[in-house]
Amino acid sequence: MHKIYSNLSDSVHYNRSAAYLSPDIKEYYGYAARRAQQLRNEMESVLQNGDCVMGFTLNQIADNPVFYQNTPESEELFQLLEKLVREKKAFISTYNGHTASSYAINGMISSWKRICDDQTDDLRYVSSLIDALADISGDIDPDNEMIIHYSDNARRAAHNAMFGIDRLVMISEGNVNWNSHSVPIGIYIDDMKKRSREEEVFGYYTGLCLLHGHEVYLDRMAGRYRLVCDRFSIADEMEYRPNEAFVNENHMTILSVIQEIIKTDVLERIFTETIDSALEKRIRKRKDEFLSASRTAFEKMADVEAPNRSKMYERAFATMEEYLKPIMGYKDNSYQRNAGYRLVMSFFFQVIDFCYNFFNCLLTFGVQENVEFRFYPYHTQKGNTSDESAPFDKTRKGVIVLSNELIRRRILYTVSDNSGRQTGSYINFEYAKAAKEKAQKNGTECHIADQNGCIIPL
Repeated sequence: MHKIYSNLSDSVHYNRSAAYLSPDIKEYYGYAARRAQQLRNEMESVLQNGDCVMGFTLNQIADNPVFYQNTPESEELFQLLEKLVREKKAFISTYNGHTASSYAINGMISSWKRICDDQTDDLRYVSSLIDALADISGDIDPDNEMIIHYSDNARRAAHNAMFGIDRLVMISEGNVNWNSHSVPIGIYIDDMKKRSREEEVFGYYTGLCLLHGHEVYLDRMAGRYRLVCDRFSIADEMEYRPNEAFVNENHMTILSVIQEIIKTDVLERIFTETIDSALEKRIRKRKDEFLSASRTAFEKMADVEAPNRSKMYERAFATMEEYLKPIMGYKDNSYQRNAGYRLVMSFFFQVIDFCYNFFNCLLTFGVQENVEFRFYPYHTQKGNTSDESAPFDKTRKGVIVLSNELIRRRILYTVSDNSGRQTGSYINFEYAKAAKEKAQKNGTECHIADQNGCIIPL
């Protein structure tokens, strides 16, 4: 069985509020449309291949407007997704029992919290599904562009988009504050849902949440609420498989993947697909020096606590300035105006997106055999698409394909039960030992074997 995971349905591609994206991406005309077409082609090819299965993560399905728009293209994509799952050609990898709707609703609340928090926040994007939230922007701090400030009007707009009520609230230490009131977030949200039912006043969150629960239905809510609810209802019935235990049992994070990737030639392959000579010849001419400094910069990102993609983006700004600006000889007063700044930013985020998606591939398939990870990058010359050849490098292919052999070769120990069935793979002995002890506590006798299959006595 050939197993495929790709980044084509990563919500980043379709998120208008992704403030960290390179300005070049924002200038691409029809960028998301091209990604959607590539996604459709990929899903159709999987349908036509009898020995192929495609894995998706919740993020790709639940926070992706490409599946939930009221357009023929969106309808076609969702029907393809349905067909893939129905024919056992695709599944959704999940955790904590989440479905598409529960994951999306949680994401909306997180986005609202981010905008209405009384502290400044970093440039993380908000839920792709709510256009009204995506349109809300903050002012970048003049001293630190990774910090933004939301105005009172922006916070009012966020509350109105979520709950259909024009109110300025501030969120602080788990409480929602307005006027002289202070209520825990959970209680406040329950109060908003109750008010929505009683007064028939709905925002996107309350409308979707209540409609999806079949607690209320109003004719005037028919439009996109109904469309998204119907598709979420269908998505919730799709095949969900728990995230592969390999990742958690081996304490892997996106940072773990970054530290592995930068040791390989993949970094250079991402460079080839990203950096375009038309914008900055200095980077191309000093490629080896640039890549060496980039590796050092990524190595220095290893101290991030509870790393995720947003935190990696945040650190990327600081590390690229610390390690790459001096190497490339940029002056402070021209650095941000220089095209090289945009290229470096695009390259760093491209590496992070690659590692984030490869990490999700591991969550989906673990270290199973015959896994193909496909990463479709963008490159940084306005007007070009990533499947066009570059003017300086004819090896550009528009896609980077990787097996999971990079991680498979790190496996030093396996755990099997008494019937010989392998129950886990581990990159060090302590992780294997912990898995064996956990299994024994649950009444299953297991043994640990090394790479040669020799059982290790304990």
